[in-house]
Amino acid sequence: MVAMDNNTLIMTVINKPFAENNSVFDLFLQSFKTGEGTQQLIKHLLVVTVDHTAFNRCRQLHPHCYNLITEGEDFSGEQFYSTPDYVKLMWRRLLFVADVLGRGYNILFTDSDILWLRNPFTRFSLDDDMQVSCDRYRGDPYDRSNDINAGFYFVRSNSKTIKLYKLWYESRDIGFHDQDVLQKLQKKRAFQELGLRFRFLETLYFSGFCQKSTDLREVNTVHGNCCKSMKAKLADLRAAFEAWKTFMAKEHSGSKGTWPDSGICRASLKLARLP
Repeated sequence: MVAMDNNTLIMTVINKPFAENNSVFDLFLQSFKTGEGTQQLIKHLLVVTVDHTAFNRCRQLHPHCYNLITEGEDFSGEQFYSTPDYVKLMWRRLLFVADVLGRGYNILFTDSDILWLRNPFTRFSLDDDMQVSCDRYRGDPYDRSNDINAGFYFVRSNSKTIKLYKLWYESRDIGFHDQDVLQKLQKKRAFQELGLRFRFLETLYFSGFCQKSTDLREVNTVHGNCCKSMKAKLADLRAAFEAWKTFMAKEHSGSKGTWPDSGICRASLKLARLP
């Protein structure tokens, strides 16, 4: 049984590039095994693969793997943000999550390019139906101007969230990909009409390369967002992981610590913008 006693499961989705030897997926699993209070959570992690190579690699490393194959689609290549294949994969992922949610499971969805440094469940509120990470946090967890990042969220299974996921998927022609559509639905007050409580997660605790946590003593996760290529993402995530481990091995003496500068990701973004 993958789910926790309260019918909550952790889910990620990977394809071939994420699952190669010494890949982002390896680092993801390593962070679970190293983080504070995260070791016991790995047994509740369901890894959804979208090609046979990723599925076979997953089974070598983890006991709970599910192969989600979409007829007529090949998602085994590196999926760059906002490309047509990336968009197709995001919507297929959303449809699968909606199906699991409809079966009564609460879901903590996490991209696999996220370091789990501390147990994130300690930071979730008990009152909100859906809690989502953001690229940039503007100081208020209920401020609709926060920039949604759908790569990490906790959603409780209830009638309101099930209706939201149905509306979210049916509205996929509103915007380019899933998190754009979710942001538009939120700004159009669809959440309020459903009676759904929606909260943004602070980047102090749920950090990323777009906006880094200012305190290594507090951070729970680090997302390799605002990064173009897999090679750059992996290099900077490794550097962040090593910085956190080094910080945790020392006496802090009140220091909040500092992150490496994620320079390889920044360089990859600059190259991607060149004509």
